[in-house]
Order: sequence, then structure tokens, then C-alpha cells
Amino acid sequence: MITLVNDAISESAAQFERMQQAEAAGRLSDLEGALASINEIERRRAVLIHEAVHDLNGNVLGVSLAAKVLAAPDIAASDRAGFAKLLEKGVMSVFSMLIDLKELARLEAGRETRQIIEFDAAAMVIELGNANRPVAAERNLFLEVTGPSNLSVYGDPSKVRRLLQNLLLNALKYTVQGGVIMSVGMEKDNWWFMVRDTGPGILAGPGAPMVIGLTEATASARESDEKAASTIGEVSHVLVPAAGGPSEMRPGYQQPGEGIGLSIVKRLCELLDASLEMASSTERGTTFRVVLPRYY
Repeated sequence: MITLVNDAISESAAQFERMQQAEAAGRLSDLEGALASINEIERRRAVLIHEAVHDLNGNVLGVSLAAKVLAAPDIAASDRAGFAKLLEKGVMSVFSMLIDLKELARLEAGRETRQIIEFDAAAMVIELGNANRPVAAERNLFLEVTGPSNLSVYGDPSKVRRLLQNLLLNALKYTVQGGVIMSVGMEKDNWWFMVRDTGPGILAGPGAPMVIGLTEATASARESDEKAASTIGEVSHVLVPAAGGPSEMRPGYQQPGEGIGLSIVKRLCELLDASLEMASSTERGTTFRVVLPRYY
């Protein structure tokens, strides 16, 4: 009897030790995963800072050069006007980047919150189109707006506007010929807006920063959408560029400074529970489509 009791105690102790070891291994795995995630976040942040410093350095160098030329006493009046315009553009470019960095810092720090109210999404898209047509005309581009004349949704209009304006201005900035089309619409319990340009396309090969960023930007929103869809027996329609797809293999480029703009777009999408789709090719340009919940 004593032997049986001792055997039972030994087995229980051994089983308890195995459970402790398994639990410790699980915690270690969780810690290793968390550490890897932190290291990856820090790596991407370092890359973003490097890009920002590089872009700011280029713009400041241009401003410095223009100022030095303008200070020359023997510069012709026609040349002075040209360099003055170059100086103004350089200063505005630096100012714009600083605003973007400030906005990104607020989003990264979690200091932005969403304020949900009812607003007319179609009216916002139309108003932004009208406001930016002079910008398009200055670059000899067209700017069209398609969709319904009104679309009542719930959301944070100021942040939706910032998101749409960011994508629109980026499209106008890098499109050389043709123009930009904005559209808005609704599907089931979601609404969407789209910005399509006829530019040269964005670098979208395997592992490209834009593709990686967009995949990460929509990860949480896509997971939420899939869970919601599964509860009612539907299939999620939230899309990201398909790995190995035709658009992914097309040549293109990613402009300097897009890292900051993309990070702002990512953070705004996360804050608004929105998902982001992108398609890009040298023949058709780039299309961004943002899908948002109609109700929160």
C-alpha cells in the first residue's frame, strides 16, 4: 500500500513538473514572439526615420542652394525670379514634411481618437474634388469624381477627409500625364472610396515596402471583417494585393517620402477600422480603395 502511495505521489509530482515545464515553454515562446515583434517595429521605425531624414536633407539642400544663388549680387532679374520660386517650393516641401511627421507622431503615440457622427461621404468626396481641381489643372491633369450625389454614413469625417486628401494629393503629385478619378459607393454594411491615377505605378514586387505596408495596414481590419462575416455565413470581401499576382510583378517605383505618407494612411485606417486595397501597374497606374464600416 505504501509503495502504491509513493508511486502515485511520484507520478503526480512528475506530471506537475511536466505541466510546469510546458507552461514555462509556452510563456517563453510568447515572450520571444513579443520581443521579435518589438524588434521588427523598431527596425521599421528606424527605416522610416532614415527616409525622413534623407528627404528633409535633400529639400533643405535645395533651399540652401537657392538662397545662396539669390544672395549673389550679379544675378539677373529673370534668374532671380526663377530661384525665388524654387526657394518657395523648397520651403513649402519642408513645411509639408514637418506637418506629416507631426501627424504621424500623434498617431504613433495614440493621441488621436475617433469621433463618430453621421455625415455625407459623397458630398465630402465631391467637395474635395472641386477644391483640388486647380491643383490638377496646374499640372495639366484631369480630376473626375464619380458616384452618388449623397451617401449618409457614420464615422469620423475629419479623419476620413485626411485619409482621402492624403491619397488624392499623392496621386496628383506623382501623375505626369492623364489624371485622377475619385469615386465613392456602398456595398452591404460597408462604404468605400477609391482614388485611381494614370501615373507610372508603384514598386510592387515581392517584398516591396508598399506591399508589405499595405498587408500590415489591413491585417487587423481584415481579421475583424472575416470574423464578422463568418458569424453570418458570408465570405469576407476585404482585399489586399494577391501574392504573385500580375500587378505585383510589374515594374514601377516608389517615390521618396512615400514611407511617411503610407505610415499615416496605415494608422488612419487602423483608427477607423478601415481596410485598404491597392493595385498598381505601369500600364494602368495605381488604384487605392479604402473600405470602411457604414455604422460603428
